[in-house]
Amino acid sequence: MLAYLLDSFTMLVLCVLCLFFCWLLYRSNRSIPGVVAWSLGTACFAIALIASSTLYVAPKWFGVITSNHLFAAAMVLQLVGLLTFFSRPLYRAPVIVGLICYSLLFFYFTYVEPSLAARIIVFSLNYIIYLGCLAYLFVTRRTPHYRAAASLYYVIAGTAIGLMLYRLWALFAQSSQRGDQLYDILVQLIHGLPFFISFAMVVVFFLLSNERNYLQIQQLQQAANQQAESKKHLLAFLSHEFRTPLNAIVGTAQLLAPQLENKTQQAAIERITSAGMELSAINQLILRQAEVEHVGEQLIKPQPTQVKDWLEELVANHRDSAHKKGLRLSVTLAETIPQWLMIDVTYLRHVLNNLIGNAIKYSDQGEVNLTVVPTTANHYRFSVTDQGAGIPEDEHVSILAPFNRAWHGLSQIGSGLGLALVQQFLQSLGSNLKLQSSEGKGSVFSFELELATCESQAIPQAEHLQPLHLLIVEDIEINQHVAQGLLRKLGHSSQTVTSLSEAKQLLRQHYFDGVLLDLNLADGNGIDTFIDLKQEYRPLPPVILVTANVSQQIETEALQAGIVQVLHKPLIREDLALALTHHCNSLTLFDAEQFWQIAHFLPAQLRNDKMANLGDEFERLLHALLAFQRQDDTQQLKQQLHKIGSKAATLGFVKLAACCEQLSQSDAPQSVLIDVLQDLVDNSIEALQQQREEQHYG
Repeated sequence: MLAYLLDSFTMLVLCVLCLFFCWLLYRSNRSIPGVVAWSLGTACFAIALIASSTLYVAPKWFGVITSNHLFAAAMVLQLVGLLTFFSRPLYRAPVIVGLICYSLLFFYFTYVEPSLAARIIVFSLNYIIYLGCLAYLFVTRRTPHYRAAASLYYVIAGTAIGLMLYRLWALFAQSSQRGDQLYDILVQLIHGLPFFISFAMVVVFFLLSNERNYLQIQQLQQAANQQAESKKHLLAFLSHEFRTPLNAIVGTAQLLAPQLENKTQQAAIERITSAGMELSAINQLILRQAEVEHVGEQLIKPQPTQVKDWLEELVANHRDSAHKKGLRLSVTLAETIPQWLMIDVTYLRHVLNNLIGNAIKYSDQGEVNLTVVPTTANHYRFSVTDQGAGIPEDEHVSILAPFNRAWHGLSQIGSGLGLALVQQFLQSLGSNLKLQSSEGKGSVFSFELELATCESQAIPQAEHLQPLHLLIVEDIEINQHVAQGLLRKLGHSSQTVTSLSEAKQLLRQHYFDGVLLDLNLADGNGIDTFIDLKQEYRPLPPVILVTANVSQQIETEALQAGIVQVLHKPLIREDLALALTHHCNSLTLFDAEQFWQIAHFLPAQLRNDKMANLGDEFERLLHALLAFQRQDDTQQLKQQLHKIGSKAATLGFVKLAACCEQLSQSDAPQSVLIDVLQDLVDNSIEALQQQREEQHYG
């Protein structure tokens, strides 16, 4: 009796533990489909074991009928749970018929013709069918996402089915079941099987739930990435559409400025240009921030900055608005501030412009002051102080949230996004905005930045270039006019085409010192086309990409492809001049000094005859070159190129000589463009004739 009580107590403890785990399973996965049915079914297994343990001491209706029907309920509930989890339909008719048959058979072999062996056969076959149904569901829904849960279930089902089949075999093969020790051990294992199944099934559903949650997280992450990518493309598109008219406004203003003599008009044009550039900077800043969200890392671009001059220029843009309200606007820099610091001017400009603009907007008297002082090594505090209406202390946190504004009457001005963006940009710079203010006593907005010192930098200046001839590839008419006008102001000539196919044709026929290539054209992408041009045409003049897309990824791809520089719209005259200085001014067309060093040694008549026949002489050389090219004779082609280059170098035709030398060193000089060389010859001879006329030689 004591052994029976201890055994019953142990089973009761195991049952309580199993029920507890079922409750945990439900509580932690309430949002998962099928968890209720699965948890109830698992709990029924444990309760069924308690009922079946009373087989020899309780009435048959409890020890046999109730316990086996609890097993049947557990099987059906777990089947329903898994069908619900996998979103599969439940066919009720087969389940109901199966339960009725199972119930009738148990009643028959319990009360009509009592037979333990028959009940064992009915239960075992029913249980094997149930385990097979669950296995079928796992197999048909087999995906990498549910591999762990499916693997554990296969172990459970395999073990249980193996035990059941062995029990059936032993039942039919042995005449004396109770005397067989192995059979008795098997019976004990089967008695404990429901607990094993219960605990294992809890783990199975935990794994299913976790794997489902992980799959949902992956899907959400993928959807978020797609949304971020769509947002990035949308912003890039809007940026392009925004910068096209902005390029027209700023570019036309730059073209008008030198034509105006009235100082008031000149100042107005400067304000238009400055405002346009500020809009461009804000647009670029928004795109950079979107790229930060997409890439997941900060795209900070510090550059050497002369602090005092840069801050004074920044503050000067606000003097008119401050003067109109009768406010004093000042900048205070500590004497220990280094002259040069590494600053991301795009971010910091927007932050300071916003803070100074707000200070002026919400102040009616007094002074607005920008102060910069060092705090610790390489750390500097920027403070914007005003004597305006102030902000109550209970709004110091909420004012930094999007679409929140100050409490006072002027709060109706603006959208309430400014300070939220400032906070976001400062966080990108590794700082936070701090506020000291009280109602009626003004405000102090401050933040600290870690800025590295740097050596003084020579500000690059555009050199005075000899006239260049450039190809503009641009399909928007106003952008064509702006580029042509800026080049004309810089003393250069240009030809304009609207498509990449036209650009290819002109590059075959004429020599250009450089190409201004738009990124998005009707018949192709600028970077892809450049790669094709680089392989098809040698030598290819320096290509400068001009685009309204300010994405860092686009700039990186362009530079890696071999494009010498990327200029962003709106085009700025100074930026264009610097780019041409750095990349398109490496060689002169004609070196007069080189020519006359040799020409001085020739008699005047011979010199005149030679110069008169230069065109015919080069034409013969080019005809021979064309013949070698048609014959696909690489060796002769290289020798002829070397001959033309040597003669050009002697005459001072620097670009022609360099072009021939580059082609002769190429692995595939058969792609020489005769028209381009002819163009260089004609331009060189024309430059020589002009020099001769200017110097009155001959």
